[in-house]
Amino acid sequence: MNWNWEQEPYKQPSVFNFFDPNYQPPGDLLGHQPSRRIPNGELVAPEFQQKTAVTSNRLINRYIWDISSQRSRHFASNANYTMECNLNFDFTAEKALATNDADMPKLIDLFDLVFCCGSMPDDYKARIVEVVNRETEWMRNNNEWKHEFENARVESALIAVTTSPFCAVSR
Repeated sequence: MNWNWEQEPYKQPSVFNFFDPNYQPPGDLLGHQPSRRIPNGELVAPEFQQKTAVTSNRLINRYIWDISSQRSRHFASNANYTMECNLNFDFTAEKALATNDADMPKLIDLFDLVFCCGSMPDDYKARIVEVVNRETEWMRNNNEWKHEFENARVESALIAVTTSPFCAVSR
């Protein structure tokens, strides 16, 4: 877990947690307009002390793995113990929305509400629907893959939503 999130329980480097509350990422802020809500005008972003391009990619890969594989994973082990997590999702309701192309926007709306607090723009959601429909269409009438059609569509949609900037950023 520490490798993916850079925050393992009880492994904070100090009593102030994982990051300095006054941390400012390097670089200029382009197009920044000061807000009345920040009286001193000083912007800080302590989460970016550990949320880097590397950890972002690592986390996205972890989400893809968790969603698409759904099998036992060993999170930690040594000579004395092994912690195991059997992760399984019940996508029954979501699969019902993934059967017909016309229902896919409802599935994306559901995922947007649950994972992005409804912040995803309509054009972004429409693009996810378009891509998922196009990329899974070959499975619909393929006897060898037909049984995986709805599952592939749900997983693809879920990955697209959970790895979007709208899921990663809350305002």
